[in-house]
Amino acid sequence: MQDGEALRLADELHRQGALADAERLYREVLALEPANFEALHRLAILAMQQGQLDEALARVGTALRADPTALKAHCNKGSILLGLKRNDEALACYEAALAIDPRNADAHYNRANALMLCERYGEAAESWERSATLRPGDVEPLERRAAALMHVNRNAEALVALDQALGIAQDRASLHLARGDVLLALGRREAALASLDLALALEPQNAEAASRRTGVLAALGRPQ
Repeated sequence: MQDGEALRLADELHRQGALADAERLYREVLALEPANFEALHRLAILAMQQGQLDEALARVGTALRADPTALKAHCNKGSILLGLKRNDEALACYEAALAIDPRNADAHYNRANALMLCERYGEAAESWERSATLRPGDVEPLERRAAALMHVNRNAEALVALDQALGIAQDRASLHLARGDVLLALGRREAALASLDLALALEPQNAEAASRRTGVLAALGRPQ
C-alpha cells in the first residue's frame, strides 16, 4: 500500500473511531517514512483524543520537528498544554501559530482562551475581537469577548459585543442573560429586566436567569 493510500485509509478509520486500526496504519507509514508529518501529527491527535496528554505532547513535538511551519500542529500542541494546565506554554504555541498566519481566526480564538486562563482578561478580549473580525457571523468570540471585558469592568464595551452577537443569534438565551448581567453592572435595571425576560422566554427553565430576575425585581421594589 502506498503511503498516501495508507494515510487516507488511516484517516477514515480514525474518523470512524477505529483508533487501534488507524494507529497501526499510521505506524506502518512511519516505518517507511519516519519523518512523515501527517502520520506523526495524527498520532498526536489520536493520543490527545484518548486522554494520553503526555504522550500526545511528545508526539506533536516530533511532528513539529518534521515541519516547524505547521500551524495546526502548533495549535494542537497548545490544546494539549492547556489540558496539562501549562497555560503559559500553551499561549506561546498559539503565538507561534499566529507568527505563521496572523489572520488565522482559530489561533486568535484559542490564544484568547489561554489568555483567560492566565487571567490576562483585557488581552483575551482583544484576541477574541480579532477572531470575530476574521470570522464574521460567529457568535462565540463575541460572547466570550463580552465575558472577558466584564472581568476588567469594561462593561459598556461588553454591551456592544453582546449586541453584535445578538444581531447574529437573537434566539440564544445565554446572550440575553449575559446582556442582563452587563446592564445590571451598568446600573440599568429596567433594561436588564427586559433582557432577562427574553432569556426566560427562550429558556423557561433557566434557573440562573430566573434567579437574576428575582433579584432585579426585589431591587426595583416590585412583586415577583
